Amino acid sequence: MFLFSKYQKTLKKYTRYNHGFTVIEMLISVGIIVFLTTIFLVNYHDVSYRTELIIEAQKVVSNLNLTRSFSLSSRKYNNEVSKGGWGVYFSSLSSDRYLIFADVNNDNSYNSNEANEALGGRIIKLPNKVIIDSMSVCVGDNCKEEEKNAVSVVFVSPNPTIYINKAISTSARIKFKETGSNSTKTIKISSVGLSEVID
Repeated sequence: MFLFSKYQKTLKKYTRYNHGFTVIEMLISVGIIVFLTTIFLVNYHDVSYRTELIIEAQKVVSNLNLTRSFSLSSRKYNNEVSKGGWGVYFSSLSSDRYLIFADVNNDNSYNSNEANEALGGRIIKLPNKVIIDSMSVCVGDNCKEEEKNAVSVVFVSPNPTIYINKAISTSARIKFKETGSNSTKTIKISSVGLSEVID
């Protein structure tokens, strides 16, 4: 008992004048919390925007693979097998979307009414701040920006043969941009129809 009461007296002696925080200590603590919260929120939005762009780029690759499988499986459009296979159409004039279409007239490119959703086509709308930024068509290692502001990638079965803007043995690069953070992702579509995110 004696040791406990001696400990209590010593503890009271050292804590007698420390009854709480001073105003300066409170202001410094609140300032530090506000500063750390601000840094967290800014980084959170940047990471969130970049993550959305990465996810969307992977979805585009997935939709390119889906379109190739439509062509290989002879998927029907308007209750008929498409003569020219299936394709994906990107346009910087409609930079908030891209189309999965059936090449009904067999001209190896997109024409209006070939992506009608009621007949079997698809219109894929990009998320709010993601847009198609630029497109280029490459022959070998020589790439140049597409002058028509559009790229059609058509898969024709049975091999499948790949037409990029009506040409064989070419590849394409489609760059997507997230407008909130200005980060970009580029999708490469090879001359054999393989697609991947390259940056």
